[in-house]
Formats: sequence, structure tokens, C-alpha cells
Amino acid sequence: MAAKALVLARWEWFKLRRRWMPWILLAIALVFSQLAVWGPYFAYQQQKNNGPMLRSTMGLGAIGPDGKEVRYQFNCKQILEGDTSALPPGAAPSMMEDFRANCRQLATQYEQALEETKRNFTLPVSIPAALAVAGSFSIILIAIMTSSLVGSDYGWGTLRTVLARGAGRSQYLAAKLALMAAGALGLMLMVALATMVSSSIAGAMAGAGGFAFFEMGFLKNLTLDIGRAWIALWPFIALSSLVAILARSTVAGMAAAIGYYFAEIIASGILLNVVDWFKNMADYMLVRNISAWMQGMRLGGPREGVQVEVGVSFSQYPSEWHALLVLAAYTVALTVLAFWVFQRRDVAGSGGGG
Repeated sequence: MAAKALVLARWEWFKLRRRWMPWILLAIALVFSQLAVWGPYFAYQQQKNNGPMLRSTMGLGAIGPDGKEVRYQFNCKQILEGDTSALPPGAAPSMMEDFRANCRQLATQYEQALEETKRNFTLPVSIPAALAVAGSFSIILIAIMTSSLVGSDYGWGTLRTVLARGAGRSQYLAAKLALMAAGALGLMLMVALATMVSSSIAGAMAGAGGFAFFEMGFLKNLTLDIGRAWIALWPFIALSSLVAILARSTVAGMAAAIGYYFAEIIASGILLNVVDWFKNMADYMLVRNISAWMQGMRLGGPREGVQVEVGVSFSQYPSEWHALLVLAAYTVALTVLAFWVFQRRDVAGSGGGG
């Protein structure tokens, strides 16, 4: 069975690589993943170009009409250069040293913030950030590609012909799913590779350090992060396949997977901190557990239990192991159901559309 499924998967790849859709979706995923590099890079350049033009406020004891101390703004760059004209009204030149001390503290905070921004777009931290961005968009792209791959034979009317040539139903569907799983892994590998190249370029332009991080520990964590992002796509491969088979339609598989993705995000944003019982239910939903699973990226440092803002308050994600078990349960259940339906569903002629 495995050998037959492998032959079918190779034939499916032969057909797929000649279509425009996979390459367009790949390009979209790669472009969006680069937001994790070039977004922080341009923010860094803007911060740096602004230089030490920091502004602070200090009170001089004056009381305003509202009974509160009046606060003044002043330009730290001028203060540090000794320009007394930058002092707020009513400030004596003898207070210059106090203002300088305040500005030195702010300048230190500014430099720390600048270095943190640089860290976000340089290696190795940029890789998990890019994988997370690519993973979010790839859920939609994988749903589109999986639905097209599984449902196209229904629309084209070629399913009966393929099965009549001796391909078993289980082997046929296994080949489709194996090809999609391999494609998803290839996508994450290309995102990581593209991020390494772009981060190296951005880091060199920003004067960042070299490749001291490149060691066996880095390669191990890189592999784990790619694998983590890959696993997060499996449930939506299974979901898209199941719906495409149930409806005998490419469009239905896309609509169901993408519709569920956005419906859960919207429902969580509205109900998570409003309805008490919804949090328990949300802990077993797909997108929430994908987000929790992605918190454990190794290259960016363990982030399990990170507090994320949802709506007007903060809500804690489920644990990493909870998320993995939920994702595995969804993947297995949806895949088994897809095979069961496909085995028992009559094979009709052309569906006449998507």
C-alpha cells in the first residue's frame, strides 16, 4: 500500500507542479513571512534616524488651574548638548544638571529599546517570528491548496477514471494528504531559509553581529521550530480534505476551513472575556491551540504561558502539551473521518464545477 501511495503521490506532484496555484500561494506565504524581518527593520531605522530626540517631562513645582503640578516638555538632545534655551519656562540654568541626568536615563532606555528592535529582525530571533507570521497566513493558503488537490478530481470528473485504473481509495487519498503534508513542510523550510537570507542582509545594513549563534544548538532549535510550525498546519489539511470529500467540491473545502478560521478568531475576540463558560470551550478550539502551540518556539526563547491581549483584558493560552494533544486529536479524528467517508461514498461523474 505504501509503495502504491508513493507512486500516486509522485504522479500528483507531477500534475501539481505544472499549475500556477501552488507557486502563487508559495510566493504569497514568502512575502508575508518577510513582514517579520522588514517591519522591525524599518521601525529600527526610523527610531535610529530620530536619534536622541527624546522628549521628557519634569515638573517645576508650578500649580495649574486644575490644582495639579504643571508638566513641561523639553528636548533631550539640546539639553545634553548644554543648550540652556531648551530648558522649560521658569527653569533656572542651575537646574541644567538635573535635566541632563534625567535625559541620560532616557537615553539609556532609548538605546535598550533600539537594541531590542534590532534583535527582532536579526538572527536567530527573526526565524520563529517569520514562521509564526507564515503559519498564520499558511493556514488559509494550505486550506485553499488542499481543497483544490482533493476536490479537483470531483469537479473534473477524473476520480472514477483514476480509481478504475487500480488505485485503491485509501492509497489515493493517502497520496493526496502525504503530498500536502510534504508541501507544508517544504513551505516552512523555504520560509526559514528566506528569513535567514533576508535577516542576514537586514542585520548587515544595521551593523548587527555575525553568526556566532550558528552552532549545533541553533540547528537543533531551528529543526524543532520548523517542525512545530509544520505540525500546526496538519489539522487544517485534514479539515479541508474532509469537507471537500463530503461536498465533492473544492470551493466547499476552502470555504469551510477559511470560514472556521475567521469565525473562531472573531468569536474568541468577542466572547472570551465576556462569557465565563466560553474560555473552557475555547481551550479546545483549533486556532487557539495552534496559537498556544506556537508559543513554544525555541529560537526566540520559551514563551509558554505568555499573556496575550484579547479584547479588553488578558487571557492565558493553554499549555504547550495541552495544545499538542488537542491538535493531534483533531488531526487524527478529521483524517480518519475523511478516509471513512471516502471509502463509502459513491463515485459520481463530473461535479460540474468547484
